[in-house]
Amino acid sequence: MASVNKVILVGNCGRDPEIRYLPSG
Repeated sequence: MASVNKVILVGNCGRDPEIRYLPSG
């Protein structure tokens, strides 16, 4: 799930922090 982890990192930096709620594991 490396792609999802990247999306969360990029999203957290340029998008709402709510993306962090996604399952990263």
